[in-house]
Amino acid sequence: MIRSTIWFYRVVIACALTLTLCVFSLKAQTTTADAVGTVTDASGGVLPGATVTITNLGTNISQTETTASSGDYVFTLLQVGSYTIKVEAKGFKTYIAPNIALSGGDRARVDAKLEVGDVSQTVEVSAAMAPALQTDTATVGALVTSQAIEDVPLDGRNVTKLVQLAPGVNQGSPNDLMSGARPDDRRSTAAFSANGQADAVNNSTVDGIDNNDAIIGTTIVRPSVDAIQEVNVQTNLYDASLTRTAGAIVDVISKSGSNGFHGSGYEFFRNAVLNTNPNHAFPSGYCAANSTTCTPGALLLTPVLSKPAFRQNQYGASIGGPIKKDKTFFFGDFEQLKKGFGIPITATVPSLCETGLALCPDGKTQWGDFSDQQDVSQLGGSSSTCTPSAGSASCPYVVVPPSAVSPMGLEYFLLYPKATNAATTNNYSSNPTQIQNSSTFDVRVDQHFSNSDTLFVRYSFNDVTTLTPDAFPAVNPSTIIPAAVKAAQPNLTLPNVTLFPSGLTGSNNFAGTSKIRAQGLALSYVHVFSPSFILNLKAGYSRLADVVTSLNAGSKPVATEIGFPCNSVSCVNFSSSSSGIPNLTTTGPNGGGNLLTLVGDATFLPIIYDDNTFQYNANFTWNKNAHSIRFGAVLIRRREAQGQSSNGQGGFAFTAPTTGCKLRICSQAYPRA
Repeated sequence: MIRSTIWFYRVVIACALTLTLCVFSLKAQTTTADAVGTVTDASGGVLPGATVTITNLGTNISQTETTASSGDYVFTLLQVGSYTIKVEAKGFKTYIAPNIALSGGDRARVDAKLEVGDVSQTVEVSAAMAPALQTDTATVGALVTSQAIEDVPLDGRNVTKLVQLAPGVNQGSPNDLMSGARPDDRRSTAAFSANGQADAVNNSTVDGIDNNDAIIGTTIVRPSVDAIQEVNVQTNLYDASLTRTAGAIVDVISKSGSNGFHGSGYEFFRNAVLNTNPNHAFPSGYCAANSTTCTPGALLLTPVLSKPAFRQNQYGASIGGPIKKDKTFFFGDFEQLKKGFGIPITATVPSLCETGLALCPDGKTQWGDFSDQQDVSQLGGSSSTCTPSAGSASCPYVVVPPSAVSPMGLEYFLLYPKATNAATTNNYSSNPTQIQNSSTFDVRVDQHFSNSDTLFVRYSFNDVTTLTPDAFPAVNPSTIIPAAVKAAQPNLTLPNVTLFPSGLTGSNNFAGTSKIRAQGLALSYVHVFSPSFILNLKAGYSRLADVVTSLNAGSKPVATEIGFPCNSVSCVNFSSSSSGIPNLTTTGPNGGGNLLTLVGDATFLPIIYDDNTFQYNANFTWNKNAHSIRFGAVLIRRREAQGQSSNGQGGFAFTAPTTGCKLRICSQAYPRA
């Protein structure tokens, strides 16, 4: 009795688990398609026992089944492509519906009305096609066809641009982590928002295999446009087996080979020599009232910069065909992208007056003269409202004696380049070049063992390296010590090291090197036990390795090189991964804005992502008359590692009225006011 009770509960639990995994559905998976229909005679009466054969026109692979007592037939898990449907019944002419295009997720209805006659006679319905409105599925979405992918101009051949055009979908946040404007993912944008949902809650798959990075929400592999058969975008009323999202489900379906050889070759070329110069003279402020270098009160204009660099070369090829006709097929592609473009930079650096290259308001030309600054007091000065003048003892002009300059303060001061105009703000402009190189390839092999067994394997690879440039030119401070400082401090030496001054400026925030490698492997096996009972097994593996480092990162601890401590008490840049120049900010009186553009390595770097995803999927499809019941299980295992620091290099901030000099280049020996 006890043993029987135990078995009873075991059966109950097993049934409960099975029902939990069941998916009662009237549509196919997004990577495959269904074809359904009803066979009738001329009077509309159903015809049971009719033989229905569906044939893939590209691979010549066929499936056959017999209509049920209701006259219905169902073909499931069909590969995306074009098909012919043939219906035969004794005493009736053969019915043929040619060239039925099936897309991912379709449940196309093709009803056949047979005419009385000999089976050797044929009735071909040349206009037969899947209807525009599919009445056998309630899913809301859109399909990006292979024709659209090939014909619509795409900047950078990024298929996400077509996904963004689907109904209910927009581009999403321009500063999203996957937009390409952030250091986390420097590749072309993969961001989009469906029905107002966040960009990171979309579900991306390739051939039905999970393609989501769980750390920042980006996509992992991105097949070449030439490798994409179509893209299925679902935005509402998803199949119950498609979970993990409040946004959209986007399934990219890869191309397979066929019995005919098909290929492509291309090159897309863009260059600055074909463009006009987008730079103009823009207002940057007004000339100071006491200036001797420009007309007081005159409008200052930025200089007209040279044409920014721009070059983009994208080329590749693809080929697909049979390895063994009607049995084994292959498809492969390769794509290379090389891109470089100028980033317009406007920054505030020490003025020509302050670097001894122009006459200052105090009538002198000398290095360290801050008489053109109204909001800088001497070291220890307390007044934040006085106006410096030559005759004011309480608020004099600030002129830093070369003998009072500290080595580290001088190093930071020398990180700034020479001003490109005579203003005291927005006085430096440049167009450093960002460089990106990308390599992509995809390989797919399909094997047709028999009409009951098919298998495909796909591997995709992306490798993207991006160098986001420094706002300022690289510099070695030891080689450019000002003559006045060298004369006043003959024993002063600075480290002989090349430094990248700033990774924090304007539109090139987070300057540094980004290396991303993405890989994806998918396997899918279909076994037909009978036309009404089909098994589909899938397995997949994807990996995203993303390493982003700052400009001065490397084997040497740069901060120690330029004089910061690293001992048992305190240490800046304690490891090569956090190596860099501590960033420095200088603010005006009473919490005013930055007196100079920030220098030092970018914050929130380095970034290290390592995301590995393993997926195992088994589902059964049971066709009963006009209904399909699909049940199965999916296991997704994620292994992730992430490393990031908000300020791994360290940072310092100075306020002018309390610390004195504009960059605190002076030492404590500098006399107080």
